[in-house]
Amino acid sequence: MVVGKIQGTGVALVTPFTVNGEVDFSALERLVNHVIDGGVNYLVALGTTGESVTLTKSEKIAVLDKIKEVAGDRVPIVLGHGGNNTKVLIESFNDYNLEGISAILSVTPAYNKPTQTGLYEHYKAFIEASPLPVILYNVPGRTGVNMLPKTTLKIANAFPDKVFAIKEASGDLNQMMEIINNAPEGFEVISGDDGITLPLIASGGKGLISVIANAFPHEMSSVVNFSLEDRYTEARKAHFELFNLTKETLTVKEVAEILGEMEPDDESKYLEAISREAPALADEIKKYHLKWEDIFEFFPDNIIRDLMNSVELDLIAMGMKGMDEAIISRVIENLPQKKQAMYNDDLAGKPQPKREVDNARKLFVDAAKQMEKDGSLNLEDILSGGEMIE
Repeated sequence: MVVGKIQGTGVALVTPFTVNGEVDFSALERLVNHVIDGGVNYLVALGTTGESVTLTKSEKIAVLDKIKEVAGDRVPIVLGHGGNNTKVLIESFNDYNLEGISAILSVTPAYNKPTQTGLYEHYKAFIEASPLPVILYNVPGRTGVNMLPKTTLKIANAFPDKVFAIKEASGDLNQMMEIINNAPEGFEVISGDDGITLPLIASGGKGLISVIANAFPHEMSSVVNFSLEDRYTEARKAHFELFNLTKETLTVKEVAEILGEMEPDDESKYLEAISREAPALADEIKKYHLKWEDIFEFFPDNIIRDLMNSVELDLIAMGMKGMDEAIISRVIENLPQKKQAMYNDDLAGKPQPKREVDNARKLFVDAAKQMEKDGSLNLEDILSGGEMIE
């Protein structure tokens, strides 16, 4: 496990969930690999972006352990550990295996709105008890209290060997520059707002703990790296490319494509939720969202025939498990005679795991989408009641 200097682009990892509200550890693994492959310099586990305040103790431990396992020795890891009960916060250091963790990121207490003296006393107790170096975190828009520069600097000067940075997300560049201008040697200001990272680094900031890097790690890292290297022409170009990218919204077709990549059960649950909350949007999505059942409801025989010829016979047999006899008969009739005989032999009525049946059906849907890409059909037209063949 890497225990190294925290610099450059950090990413405040989100915590993915399944539709049932459980932590999605497979998605978390993909996310960690995605951001590391995208060039971030370190990870922040269980920060406020990771919904740490709503995770149970066991979930927090499991999420941290998974991040450490997947990251391995590739990048340093910072643990988010903050709250408004100072005593409980200190005691809960013992909840975690801190081996391989480089530092602790600790947000100011939320809701209580402590005075500046109260903030100092909170951090004093926390820092003295912390087994690791500490990064302060000021985000008044979330916590309801703004830690002023004089308080940040008082803490930095009081604990030079334990506190080395602040993640500043006040949105106030003047406040951040006051800290930079008066900070003791070795104390750094890290941006907590993606959008003002470039001007903050130009003013002496030392990097970023990013949210948008969950989705665009390479693009955000480019802004930070160019800025830290004083390559501001390139930094501005990368900044505005990312700015324009994040302003874009998903089209209905893109939403349908995202749904189509999900596991079948999750796909159905999300589509049902959209139908409840936004029925007009759901109707638009359905114009682009091809389901297994649509193939047999809308596709003419000649297209089904072409589709069956593009899919392996064992997948056809698997996909037909549990289907209506009329649909099975229609599929068989559109198979070449040799395949028909083999199909009848293969399908002796053996039960199959639901997951394998679902996966086979998804391959059918993917094959139909490929036919659209090849120009053989127009899914939007057929699913909205128009002509199918272009």
